[in-house]
Amino acid sequence: MKFKLTTALLAFSFVSFLASSVILAGSLKLTKIGALDLGGKTYPEWWYTAINPTLYGEATTSSALTVAYGDKSGTATADSAGKWSFVLPLDKGDYDIKITSGSDSYAFKLHLGQSLPDSTSETTQSTGGA
Repeated sequence: MKFKLTTALLAFSFVSFLASSVILAGSLKLTKIGALDLGGKTYPEWWYTAINPTLYGEATTSSALTVAYGDKSGTATADSAGKWSFVLPLDKGDYDIKITSGSDSYAFKLHLGQSLPDSTSETTQSTGGA
């Protein structure tokens, strides 16, 4: 019985270690585009009906981030809780966005000032507005 219990504890410890490693490996997260809560999803495209949205996210505490949009870029810094935000000074249009922090990055196409096209499934894309 002692052998089985030790084996179970070792297996649990290994699984816990793997889960912790996965969480730490992907520390960069985009959580909101303006008023749109992304719900943990990382789609390759997002539609947002307003313009000039603020991006909100999480990253490693005090880490620097670069937000590239079109041919421009800006920076943000995660606070002591790991939260960051960045205002995209963009009008209606389609933009390639890339957020980078250290070796983590998330790139997507952002359609501003537009509703979700009828031909696109809401199960694979999202829309929102301010």
